[in-house]
Amino acid sequence: MRNSEEVRLELLAILGTDTVPVGARQISRTLQSKGYTVSESTVSRMLRQLDTEGLTLAIGAHGRTLSPEGHRRLSRKQTSIEVDRLIRQAVDVHTAGDLVDLLTARRAVEVESARSAALQFSPDGVARLRQLVAGHEAQLRAGDYSYQIAMDFHRAVAATSRNRVLIALTDVILGPQTDRLEALLNVIVDAHQAEMSAIEEHTAIVDAIEAGKEEAAARLMSDHLLHLVQEAQTYASEDKRELFQRLLAWSDAEFQRSFRREMS
Repeated sequence: MRNSEEVRLELLAILGTDTVPVGARQISRTLQSKGYTVSESTVSRMLRQLDTEGLTLAIGAHGRTLSPEGHRRLSRKQTSIEVDRLIRQAVDVHTAGDLVDLLTARRAVEVESARSAALQFSPDGVARLRQLVAGHEAQLRAGDYSYQIAMDFHRAVAATSRNRVLIALTDVILGPQTDRLEALLNVIVDAHQAEMSAIEEHTAIVDAIEAGKEEAAARLMSDHLLHLVQEAQTYASEDKRELFQRLLAWSDAEFQRSFRREMS
């Protein structure tokens, strides 16, 4: 049987599309027609549980219907699934053009995060940002070109803003699924030189945030990300599209080695 939560949602959806009560036998048959291996007795047990939770209503011997709360719960869950699908689609990069679009969205959100952080930062938030910058520099001096700490800095700027909407948007555009793209960007812009510049730019952003200079913080973040947008745009040109596709296909472990071979 498929995931029980998936079956449960499908069961609610069946009840939600019928205007008349539906019995366990009919629900079981409908589920089986959709590829679920669920017996009538299992459906009966699930319906009793849903009754207990107040999501379904038993209508005598005729079967069940969704309760008002059941309709609300089903609507919220379906909306959540659709939002998750749209998020995955938004960060699913297949071309350099997709990457440019994602970076452009990042720039819009992160500029406002930097501005908001300068307006309402906390000492702990600034201390965290400086800790990340120092850690980034220590890694670079040790010859470790890890992109993760740079990503953590950008996430921390949003957290420092204390704006829940910006934090939620950042969770989307800088979610774990985009880490792979950050590694690709480091290769595109020359990892070592890019990280040296990033440390300087990150430091300037933190200085502006701590000084409460919201416009300066926003401008510095905008300039910082504009460079990435411009670099990605060069790979949208005809002569570099094939190279971009090969870069995108390489695993993280092969990135630096393969890129150096490609460029030599």
